[in-house]
Amino acid sequence: AKVVYKFKGGAYTSPRTIFEKLEDLNIVVPQDLRFYPYVAVFDYEAYFTGEPQYPTTDLAFHSRLEPASVSIASNVPGYTVPFCLISSGDPKAMVVDMVNYLSVIQTRASELLRQKFQPHLDELNHKIDNAKARRRRFRATRSRRKSGQVRYRAQMDPEPYITAKMSLDRWIDNLPV
Repeated sequence: AKVVYKFKGGAYTSPRTIFEKLEDLNIVVPQDLRFYPYVAVFDYEAYFTGEPQYPTTDLAFHSRLEPASVSIASNVPGYTVPFCLISSGDPKAMVVDMVNYLSVIQTRASELLRQKFQPHLDELNHKIDNAKARRRRFRATRSRRKSGQVRYRAQMDPEPYITAKMSLDRWIDNLPV
């Protein structure tokens, strides 16, 4: 007897990348631009305090782990020298400073990638504008045509281009940490 496996929803398939979706819209991004080139990493150092925390009838913590410092490194130009934050006794403030510094690195990475992707962003904007113009012309002339003879054309729909541009913007703006 042969075992047949049935998976609810069907077999898994990898989601399409933004670049595959752009190709469907006749926008081809070169292979060397399809991999996010920047990354940031961090590492915490911590110590145990002797302060017990949140004892319950079943569980007792004998000490608390307190962040002492965090080191941040990245390969984003201008931010390649490791950066260290040392806690002044307020670990929450140190974490806020860490997130703020990572945001600064992300902003720079985004600026650099936008320069590289500008031709593709311009092409998307151009296609969005063209589709909107075709739609306006179509709506202006539709009233003069007999109903039922006019078909909506996919090339008049700017939505696929708008969605693709938003996806590409998100891809550019997300620094892997």
